[in-house]
Amino acid sequence: MRVSLRFAAVAVMVLSRPGSVAAQQLQDVVYLDNGGVVRGTVIERIPGEQLKIRTADGSVFVYGMDAVRTMTREPVAGAAARMSRRAEEYPQGAEGRDYADAGVIEIGGSGSFTRDVFVSNGVAAESSAMSIGISPAVSVFVADGLYLGVSPASLFYYSHGDTTSMSYGAVALAGYAIRMTPSVFPFLEADAGYRGGYYDSGGTTRTYDPDVSIGGRAGFKFLVGQNGLLTMGASYQMSARNAAFGPTRSGYNTLTLSFGWSLFL
Repeated sequence: MRVSLRFAAVAVMVLSRPGSVAAQQLQDVVYLDNGGVVRGTVIERIPGEQLKIRTADGSVFVYGMDAVRTMTREPVAGAAARMSRRAEEYPQGAEGRDYADAGVIEIGGSGSFTRDVFVSNGVAAESSAMSIGISPAVSVFVADGLYLGVSPASLFYYSHGDTTSMSYGAVALAGYAIRMTPSVFPFLEADAGYRGGYYDSGGTTRTYDPDVSIGGRAGFKFLVGQNGLLTMGASYQMSARNAAFGPTRSGYNTLTLSFGWSLFL
């Protein structure tokens, strides 16, 4: 009887250990070419094209098969806590690319607060005008980190007293983004564009002379989820009427703070 009780007690201890075969659960493990490791359950696999894997927190990640080095299965114990973190460290788009990889397309836009200082014959005015604006944008990474883009239809609105103005424009840009941490990308941009518009003062409407601008922007992009980006930046532009840059330039000096949201594909 004592032998039977001892055997039963040992059996219970062995079966209740986390590493025992009886208590083990297996999960899918995907090893990526970029060093990422994603653990969860493969919910779709198209040979030669892509796979989908659902992680323990419910997130679904899509990878092209050319981004997958190998797949295997391993016990859940000790790995579930690491899985979600590792997946977030190596976010990828639907084609299995990381953000800032060559071929990635970014689509989005931003809202902005702008301070314009009028310049006449090379002399800046002491006062300034504040305006708000919206700017859709699209860009393509032509090489790792290097992108080209355009903001095709920016709008800016200003109102003070009986004076209102609306300006519009388009900007072409070139920029470079680097990975500082798994989810933070500092970036630098150079841009050139066009701006026109009109203003109404005391019931009289006048049209702005067209301006050509050059400038730059710097800021940070923060990865949100699998394909989202939150962008914060500051930019400075100099514009000149009729593209007449020089010591007697007339136009604007513009400082802008922008906050945007975009998706990368």
